[in-house]
Amino acid sequence: MSDTISKIEKYFNGTLAYPLMVVVSPEEYKEVLETFSNTSKIKVSDYCVGKDKEPDTDKLHADIKNVAGKYLLIGLGDYLASKSELARKTLAPYKDLLLQAESRVAILLSAHMFPFVKDIYNADPRVRTRIVLPKITPSVVSVSNNALVYGIKAYLETCEKGEVVGHVKTARTIQGTNVINAECAFDELRHKFPNEFNRLLKNTGTAENWGELLESLNKTKKNIGKYLAEQKFAPLEYTFLDYAKRSDYTAWLYFINLKLNTDSKSYLGLVASGCETRSNLLSVAKTSILDIPITDNRFKSFYEQRKAILKNASDVDMADFTSKIAVRGTDRIAYLTDNTPVERKETIIALCDGAKNDALLLSYPDLYLYMQKFIFEDNRFTEYFKAYKNCKLTNKIDDDFATLVGEYAESRPYNSLPARPSLLSDLDDGNTLLIFIDAMGVEYLGYIKEKCAELNLRFVAKTARAELPTVTVNNKIFFEEWKGKKETPIKDLDELKHHPERGYDFDKSPYPIHLAEELEVVKTALERAKIKLDAGECQKVVIASDHGASRLAVISPDVQIPNNGCISKSSGRYCVGENLPNALNIVTDGGYAVIADYSRFEGSRIASVETHGGATLEEVIVPVIELTLSNGVQEVTLGNKVIEVSFNIVPTLIFFVVPDCDNITALVDGEFYEVEKVEKSKFKVVMPNLKKGNYKLDVFENQNRIASKEITVKSKGFAERDLF
Repeated sequence: MSDTISKIEKYFNGTLAYPLMVVVSPEEYKEVLETFSNTSKIKVSDYCVGKDKEPDTDKLHADIKNVAGKYLLIGLGDYLASKSELARKTLAPYKDLLLQAESRVAILLSAHMFPFVKDIYNADPRVRTRIVLPKITPSVVSVSNNALVYGIKAYLETCEKGEVVGHVKTARTIQGTNVINAECAFDELRHKFPNEFNRLLKNTGTAENWGELLESLNKTKKNIGKYLAEQKFAPLEYTFLDYAKRSDYTAWLYFINLKLNTDSKSYLGLVASGCETRSNLLSVAKTSILDIPITDNRFKSFYEQRKAILKNASDVDMADFTSKIAVRGTDRIAYLTDNTPVERKETIIALCDGAKNDALLLSYPDLYLYMQKFIFEDNRFTEYFKAYKNCKLTNKIDDDFATLVGEYAESRPYNSLPARPSLLSDLDDGNTLLIFIDAMGVEYLGYIKEKCAELNLRFVAKTARAELPTVTVNNKIFFEEWKGKKETPIKDLDELKHHPERGYDFDKSPYPIHLAEELEVVKTALERAKIKLDAGECQKVVIASDHGASRLAVISPDVQIPNNGCISKSSGRYCVGENLPNALNIVTDGGYAVIADYSRFEGSRIASVETHGGATLEEVIVPVIELTLSNGVQEVTLGNKVIEVSFNIVPTLIFFVVPDCDNITALVDGEFYEVEKVEKSKFKVVMPNLKKGNYKLDVFENQNRIASKEITVKSKGFAERDLF
C-alpha cells in the first residue's frame, strides 16, 4: 500500500474537519481510484452545464460544504490544469472550508496542480495537515494516444477515470492535450484520417466544405478513401473538365480525390500538387505543362494526358493559355493542341512567326497532314503546291516561289490538264452522289487523302482545269447538269475567304488563321460522304469544286497594272471590257483579261483573306475526287525490317502486299519513292537518300495509304563490330 493511500485512509478515519488536497502522479491516480472504488465520488464533470461548457465551480464549492459522508472529489485538477490564476483562486478556499460534521472530502488532484498546492502548503503552515504532496515533483504525462473526445465534459469524464486524453474537440484551452477547434472540421478530419489529411492544407477547402465532408463521413460511417471511391470519379481524366469548371461540393470532392489519389508520375498528379484550391484547378491544368521542357522524359506522356483531360475545352477556356506560351519561344507549338479553334489558330500564328514545326504531328495532326506533299502526275504541280503551302503557312513568299509563279504565269502548265466535264461525264451513273465544295483547290488533296485513310475510304483523285476567269458563275455548270444525286453546295470555304465578318481580315490579323476552319469544313464534307456510303444511299461519292483560291495573291506586295478602262473584278484578278489589257502575265479569253500572277488590275479593292478569279495554279487547278468504301484490308509484310547499307550498298527494302495489287508507292521521311513490282505480291523499293536511323514507312496503293511500318537503317556489319 502506497504512502498516499495510507494518508487518505487515515484522513477518512480521522477527525479532520476540512477537505484533504492530495496531489498524485498518474500512476497513483489510478491506484487511488481502484483502492477507493466503493467510495462515493463527486465528479467535476457533473457540474458542466453543457457538453462544452465549463463546470460551475462556485456550485461545486457550495455543494462540498454541505455534503454528508465520505467522498473523493475527482476532475478538479484536470479542469484547472490550463488555468493558472483561476487554479490558485479556486483551490485556495478549500484549505479553510469547514465540512459538515463527520464528513470527509479527499480532493484528488493531478500532477498539474503540484505547483499551486505546494504554494498553499508553503504559505500557511497551519494547513499542512490538510495537504498531501508527493516527495518529488510528479511528471505530467505527455500525450501519446490518438483518442478523441468531444467537449470539456467528456474530457473531464475521461480524466476522472484516470485515463489520458490525446485529443479534445473544444472551444476551451486545455493544457497537456491536443485541442481541436470546435468550429474547425478540418482539424477533426485530420485527426481521424492523419495519413490522408497530412497531404492536405486547411485552405484547400472552405469551412463549409470541410464541415459537409465531416458530416457525410460521420453519417455514412466510412473512411475517406471508401467515401471518395463511392463518388465514382474514376477514371479521373474523363471527368476532369466537367468538375474543374464547376464550383459545387461534388466538384470540390473531385479535387480532394485528385490531391489524395494521384502522384507525380501523372500529369493530373502534377496539377494536383501545384493547385491549392479547387477554384484554380482548370488554370493550373492548362499551364503546368509549361513547366516541363520538351527535353524532359515526362513531356510526351504529360502532354498526351493533358490533351486528353482538356479534350472538350472551349475557346473561352483556352484563350488565356495562348497568351502564355510565348515563354516557350520557338518550342511553343509543342505545348499547343488542336482541341480548340483558338489553339489551332495560335499554332498557325506560331508557324508564321518562325516556331519549330517538329511537334506538329502530335499537336495539330490535321495541319501536319495539310502540309504533306501530294504527288501529282505532273511533278511541276507536286513541287509547286508543296512550295505554295509552305509560303501560305510561313506567311511570306520566298524569292524562288515568286520566280516560279512568274514563269508559270507565262507558260501556264495547267493547259495540259483536261477540262472538268471530261472527268465527270462518265461518273454520272445514277449511283454516284455529287458533293460540290465551292473554292476548294488541289492544295487540300494531301490532307483529303490522309483523312480518307482514317475514315476507311478508298480515294482516287484526278485534276482538271477550271474555266477562266475562276469564278463560280463560269464554273458551276457541271453541278447544274449533274443528273444524279447531289448535295446542296458547300459554300463555307468560299465565304471564309470573302467575308471578313466571319472573323478573318488581313488588316486585323495578317496570319492565315482561316486555314484552321477551312480544314474543318473539308473534314466535315468527307465525314458526310462516309455517312452516305455507309448508309447505302450511294455506291460512290464524287467531290468536285468550281475553282481554287489564292492566299499569296493577298499577302504579296500590291502591284497594280492598268486595266485600259475596263471594269476590274474580284479584287482585280480579272477585268472585262472592249479594250482588254495585254501582257505576258495576262490571259485574254472571251472578253476577259485574267491575271496569272500576284499582281492585280487597278480600280479594285484588295482582298482581305483569299481571292480567286485569276489564273495562278492554285486558282485554276481543281480536284475531282472519287470516294468509295474500302473493299477489304490489304496486308503488308516486310521482308527485311532492318536494312543494311555501306558505301556501295544502297538502302533497299523488300515487302509483300496481299491481296496482290499494282500502282504501289512508298513514303519515307517525307519523300516518295517509286516501287518496283518484282513478282506477284512482291515489291522492291530503293531509297538512296536514307541514312542510318529509324523511319516510318507508309505504303500506298494508288493514292491510298494501306500500311505504316517501322524500319531501321544501319551500317552493314554494325552488329558484328558491336561484339568487339
